[in-house]
Amino acid sequence: MACKTCDELVDAYRRSVSLFRNAVLKVAGAQGPNRRLAVQEMTQLEKACMDANDALREHMRQPHPEG
Repeated sequence: MACKTCDELVDAYRRSVSLFRNAVLKVAGAQGPNRRLAVQEMTQLEKACMDANDALREHMRQPHPEG
């Protein structure tokens, strides 16, 4: 992309999605107290993923020079 901020926000979003996906897989294999902790981590990462998406979408609404 021509916008450095766009590139950074896309990278942050991709990282958050990757971490969230890994957390979901971790929950699937966890049992007992470990499962509860894994679910908490997954929930936090889901929020981080949504926040990264919101930040990217908000930035994309801003005018960008054609390049």
